[in-house]
Amino acid sequence: MARQQFFPGQRWISNTEAELGLGVVIEQTGRSVTLNFPAVEEQRTYAVNNAPLSRVEYPVGDRIQSTSGIELQITERQELNGCLFYHGIDQNGEPQTLAELELDSRVRFSKPQDRLFAGQVDKNSAFRLRVETLEHLHRHRQSEVHGLLGGGCSCCRTSSISPVR
Repeated sequence: MARQQFFPGQRWISNTEAELGLGVVIEQTGRSVTLNFPAVEEQRTYAVNNAPLSRVEYPVGDRIQSTSGIELQITERQELNGCLFYHGIDQNGEPQTLAELELDSRVRFSKPQDRLFAGQVDKNSAFRLRVETLEHLHRHRQSEVHGLLGGGCSCCRTSSISPVR
């Protein structure tokens, strides 16, 4: 698995705490990365090798909003030094460029297609585990065996264990 690259100014979202909004990479030092979450005025430090983070990369055609209220229809996306720049047309029909650092931090990815298009997806190993679990449950439900009914003989419902008095 390729190691995630973190650069100051990049926008990431926490897979486990989406209510934090978009986080900004402040620094990566050794095996940890620190993000600031401006929407809730909090900061988090994660281990780089297992950070529950997804990079937010909006595709061409999406509408995004800046911290200053500019709404932009993306026509082009460009990467420079690990950070993204979005080029597009604002609500007044004027061409604008927004660095990902300028994106509004109060964003919610509630619909599955929003999460997918923003790149907030689980790792393949988590998906495979869910599929294997569902397959196992399906096989279990198809079985005629239902497990033990009790510790005694099922035909006369007697038990070799005496009740405690």
